[in-house]
Amino acid sequence: MDKELRPLNQKLITIVGDSLKKKVCPIIIYEAPTGYGKTSLSGILTEKIMKNEDSLCSRLLHILPMRSLVERIYLDFKENKYPLPIDKNQLGYQCMSLIDESKSPQFLKPMVITTFDSFVYNLYKLPVAEMHKEHPHYEVPRMSIYTSATIFDEAHLYGGDPGLVAEEHYYYEPGNKMYLVLRASVKLLTRSLTPTIILTATMPSIFIKGIQEAINYYKSSNICVKVIKPESWGDLGEFKSVIENVNWRTILLDDVQWLKKVKEEYNSGKRILIVRNKVLRAVSTYKKLIDEGISSVMLLHGRLTLKDRLKYVNQINRCKILVATQIVEAGINESFDVLITDPAPPTTLTQRAGRIKRGKYAVGEAVICISDCEKCDLSEPCKGVYNIDIVKRTIEKIRNYCYEKDKYIDWRCPLKYDHSNYVSYKDLIDEIYSSADMTDMIGVNSSLYLWILDLPGIGTKTARELEEKICGLVRDVILVPLTLGNEDLDIKELRELSLGVNLNWLRKNIDILERRDGKIKLLTEIIEREKSPYIKTFYVEPNEIFGDKCRSYIRYMRYIRRKLNINRNILYISALAFKIKEEEYEKWLPKI
Repeated sequence: MDKELRPLNQKLITIVGDSLKKKVCPIIIYEAPTGYGKTSLSGILTEKIMKNEDSLCSRLLHILPMRSLVERIYLDFKENKYPLPIDKNQLGYQCMSLIDESKSPQFLKPMVITTFDSFVYNLYKLPVAEMHKEHPHYEVPRMSIYTSATIFDEAHLYGGDPGLVAEEHYYYEPGNKMYLVLRASVKLLTRSLTPTIILTATMPSIFIKGIQEAINYYKSSNICVKVIKPESWGDLGEFKSVIENVNWRTILLDDVQWLKKVKEEYNSGKRILIVRNKVLRAVSTYKKLIDEGISSVMLLHGRLTLKDRLKYVNQINRCKILVATQIVEAGINESFDVLITDPAPPTTLTQRAGRIKRGKYAVGEAVICISDCEKCDLSEPCKGVYNIDIVKRTIEKIRNYCYEKDKYIDWRCPLKYDHSNYVSYKDLIDEIYSSADMTDMIGVNSSLYLWILDLPGIGTKTARELEEKICGLVRDVILVPLTLGNEDLDIKELRELSLGVNLNWLRKNIDILERRDGKIKLLTEIIEREKSPYIKTFYVEPNEIFGDKCRSYIRYMRYIRRKLNINRNILYISALAFKIKEEEYEKWLPKI
């Protein structure tokens, strides 16, 4: 199987294998373009780890920044869309969703695909499986972490990007916290000689440098630190032809011209991806296409239930036009010919362009159409989602390259070399982010936070107090579960009918929830003495649940449990989801 790997992927596998045989801890930052196959390596690495019984690790954790990515990539491995040379029973996952019976919150399976949030809480003695307990068994998941190889995939989504703002943009973390905890975690793993791999296609060089600084703090002879990235065409292997066979054309469009462009490309037989920055813009675009009589259109966004989201993802290959939000930027292995997108930072645009002309046999013209900032109101597509100044600079730079200097941007080639008509996406990203000040990003309070997390003697009580003090270990805003289900369902059925929304967004849209006498409906899981687990409905005051500006996950769960009347026979109670009105959810659905 190794012979089929692309050169950089093979290099990664070889370095990890050789390091483990020598009992040296590999710490690797791996940069490769979108569509190169980085994510698919976890199964191969897990097999190598399991065969090497005397190595530093006995399992692999594949860590992702988004729940939807965990769902998608777990199923891709399970359905053999990615190579999985181990038994499927040895594959597990951990996230808010309940996909199947292979959930592994303690990270005990040989290969576990998990959210970054679950990883961090398990690492810092707040185990996700026992967060409700006063004295949880935190050393079990920590043992699993320290005896694993850890892969941080889609590393550009772990915060730190000043281009992301995100009140509504709950897919990514806008501020410093997530990036800082990534650095702190990598530093902790390096010190404990835990093999660590960071995968990225579009992380700006200045942020990669920040991670390198964290790694080098504990660099020693027992650690092999490597940066793997393409330095020449030879490093890309046959992927060179994937780059050379595609001609990129980047167009700046009036915001009102997109429909004309869609019809033009659609009538010529092209597959089209339309990406909007906000759910309601995506829904509006989808409805506009349907009203225009255009067929074979699909809608995909993050405000769908697990059941609907998986159903629509599996149907993408049947559509001619996909209208989506940022959820399509990673983990969706589909290829289109044309991208029509709202304006966004260069990292985000590169990820969106990564869905165009994918695969070994992609040839011809790839068209990237971006709404022009000069001719549209940026507050509509970008406010509360992206830093408008960075978006403006990005569009200005694209205009300068493509219109004034008559160059083209290759959205897939990472190589930087002298060419009169060529600009790589890495050139564009690094030029936009070159002025970012890492000192300003970290700050005094954030530096203190990083130092506290790095203390080896920190206990569960202190960790819990810290989590509540800073409003969450990973994110500034928690994801609140909503559901279409009722208490007559079992837990798995209820989870399948659930979705997550940003707490700030929900505060502004509280009327989408079911009420009785002004109180909102909350479904809980209850475990009672000598009884099977069951679901029970409570009604709670919305201001008491959502009124506190700072609401960490632990504080949120504790507050809910305290408000519910719990008798002594109840051993455990968990807030599963708030009930959303069906007519409100239907507004976000495609017409099937």
